[in-house]
Amino acid sequence: MTPEFLAPPPGFDAQAVLDTVAPALGLSIAPEHRPGTLLFLDLSARMAQFVMEFELADDLEPAPVFRP
Repeated sequence: MTPEFLAPPPGFDAQAVLDTVAPALGLSIAPEHRPGTLLFLDLSARMAQFVMEFELADDLEPAPVFRP
């Protein structure tokens, strides 16, 4: 289901993140929603890793105004 080019971040453990963050945020994850939540966390971490690996030049500046 996950594209092969989306590698997981080194050391990322979706279960550990869910077990730590959900109670800290006051969230209770129903048992039937846990598999989907873990899948989403894993996919989100993979997408973030993909974006963070993109090299940007040091002299780039953000645009002052976004125009689609």
